[in-house]
Amino acid sequence: MSSRILTFGHDPTLQRTRELLLHHDGFDVVTAANGLEAARVLEHQHFDLLILCHTIREQERSSFLSLFHASDHPAKVLVLFTGTSPLVEPGCDSVFCTFDGPGTLLAAVHGLTDDGYSTPATAA
Repeated sequence: MSSRILTFGHDPTLQRTRELLLHHDGFDVVTAANGLEAARVLEHQHFDLLILCHTIREQERSSFLSLFHASDHPAKVLVLFTGTSPLVEPGCDSVFCTFDGPGTLLAAVHGLTDDGYSTPATAA
């Protein structure tokens, strides 16, 4: 059974690209364009991983993470960031710099979902 991932971000092009990448690698992916939509989806469905895009403002991300953790949802959280300095985000399991590329993102996602699958980009 493939891991289920919810991605939440404001840029539809980035969301669609990420959805296609993850789906192609065997994940079941659902996207949300705003916090209300993401909260509704989380309320009614199980996910193994929540990915928060760098397009979400810091205050909105922090508020959403507080709501997420209050719900006791078991999903792990991966926060994406851009820039040269790592983001420090309380309440997340991992952070990822988008400049590191799609292969590294897939490796991080596989590591967080513990599915034991090697991506074509990382298989030797």
